[in-house]
Amino acid sequence: IAGIITARELGPHGRGVLALLIAVPAVFSVIGVVGRDTANLRFAGRSHTAFLQLIRSAVMFSLAAGTALAGAWLLAGSRWPVVRFGLSPRLALLSAIVCPVAVLLTLLGGAEVGRGRIYVFNVVIAGSVAVYLAAIVVLLASGQLTVVGCFVAYGASQGLGSVAFLV
Repeated sequence: IAGIITARELGPHGRGVLALLIAVPAVFSVIGVVGRDTANLRFAGRSHTAFLQLIRSAVMFSLAAGTALAGAWLLAGSRWPVVRFGLSPRLALLSAIVCPVAVLLTLLGGAEVGRGRIYVFNVVIAGSVAVYLAAIVVLLASGQLTVVGCFVAYGASQGLGSVAFLV
């Protein structure tokens, strides 16, 4: 539903830019975890102590690796603008800010599944999607639906999902 709303309201250029903004953190959250999500999935269920260690490790790793990947992408984009995929420096920075959050959400989700708490995983992910959709609907209703607004809503939904997993 959020995709339909944004596609209709943002137009071809706007929805293309939004897709790029969302794709960068998504790709980094898949590639940037370098198998740690699978390790979390495998080892989180061994004990509560192992789970807590994985959570602390996930937070530190997402801050370090997520920030480093995003920084390297921005640095490369400043030298070779084509690396930014057509995003302006300001929009690329906005997308890069969400990268550590997306990495954290991936790692924490893997840990929850590894604990056998599929229900918690599903609720948190569905809640994140619901927050994004609600924000899009509010932006639409208020006449403030913009590419940046939609992406901030996406980033907030990723952040709230990460916080929910941490809680």
